[in-house]
Parts: sequence; structure tokens; C-alpha cells
Amino acid sequence: MTARINGLLNVSRLESGKIQIDRSCFDMAELVKEAEGDAIASISGHQVVFAPVAETRVNADRDKIGQVISNLISNAVKYSPLNSTINVTCVTKGSTFYFTLPVVN
Repeated sequence: MTARINGLLNVSRLESGKIQIDRSCFDMAELVKEAEGDAIASISGHQVVFAPVAETRVNADRDKIGQVISNLISNAVKYSPLNSTINVTCVTKGSTFYFTLPVVN
């Protein structure tokens, strides 16, 4: 609940140009694993399958990156047919992360 409230506050800050970025070093694989746990606990009517993610240290705003991942999964669920499978992958190429969420009917 706190994360959702902070998310709404961040939208307001973004619109006013006062968003704060709280950088920290964290493992992207750990963050994706947390998103997987949240998705499994909260999503019904779809199968969400997560590919393994290699341990990768990043320096970014962990909460905001987590919100992006959550939003991507939420949108995939919202806009895909009922009972479809959503495959979530996160791949690192150089210093860039690529998230893909193909849907299989």
C-alpha cells in the first residue's frame, strides 16, 4: 500500500518537475524475483512465466525500477486475452536491460 501511495505522489512530483531519484546499488535479478512473487500472488486468469535473470548489479532508483516492472506486467495482463501465458524476460546487453513480455494465447 505504501508503494502505491508513493507512486501516486511521484506522479504528482513528476508533473511538477520535482521528482526525486534515490539511487542505490542493487541486484536486478533480486528485484525481478520480487516482482515474480508479487505477480504469482496477485494475478489470476493468466499464467505469468519468468525466465531466470542473471545477477546484475545496477545503480538506480530501486523503487522506481520496481514500479516500471510492475506496470509492464500489469499492462500485459490487462491487454492480453484471458487465460493466456505472459512470458517475462530481462536480458542485459552491455549496460542496457531489455524486458520482453510476449503473450501466448
